[in-house]
This record gives sequence, structure tokens and C-alpha cells, in this order.
Amino acid sequence: MQKLLSKPRIAATFSAFALSALLLVTPAFAAGKQDFTLHNNTGKVVSELYIAPHEEESWEEDLLGEEVLGDEESADIEFERDEEPDAWDMRIVFDDGKVSIWKNLVLTNITDLTVFYKEGKPFAKWTLVKTD
Repeated sequence: MQKLLSKPRIAATFSAFALSALLLVTPAFAAGKQDFTLHNNTGKVVSELYIAPHEEESWEEDLLGEEVLGDEESADIEFERDEEPDAWDMRIVFDDGKVSIWKNLVLTNITDLTVFYKEGKPFAKWTLVKTD
């Protein structure tokens, strides 16, 4: 995937097997303040993933590229260190063609974001950054 300034990138997409085969280490000082881990607990395969600043009109490129994010898999989403926006929108396209969009996610406050289905509707829950 092409690395673009001011756009998030997927650092790694791992299943439990793949994690043991490959480790990606990113120094803490290189991390963007919006970095988070996306967990797919939908029971579906995520075939496309888009994340854009809330004020953008375009979704830009699919962050997964040729990859997919299977059910019960996770991906580390990393941002450039100097990325400015706090509020971001996320668009997920599932392998069955259904699309879910979450708007105004304040990623500077989120460490983990889990997407799931409940009673046939998509939901997201997140873990907030711990503050002292």
C-alpha cells in the first residue's frame, strides 16, 4: 500500500497464526496520536476499510488493499506523527456488499475499536485512552 502523509495506514493485519509468523515493531515515539487497533467481531469478513478526516468529502483509498480482515481478526491502524485531525469517519465494506459508516470518531481518545452486529445492526464500541 502506498504510504500517504496525513492518511492512516494499516500496520498489520494478523490472525493468531500470522501474528506468530510476523511481528511488526513500531517505536512509541513514531506513533501518531490517533493510532488504534480495529477488532472485527461482526461474524463477517471486512473486504474494504476507509478512514478519512471528518471534514473530507472523499474516502480516498481502501486501507486493506488486497487483504481482508476476517471475523475475530484485528488490525493496527497507524497514523503519521504529525497528523492533525481528531475527528475521523470510518467506512467498512463487508464481503456481502453491505456498508457501515461511523462518523466523528475522536481517534485521539480511542485505543481499541471493536465493530460487531447486534440484532442485525452494526455497532462499534471502543476503549478510551487512559488519562492520569
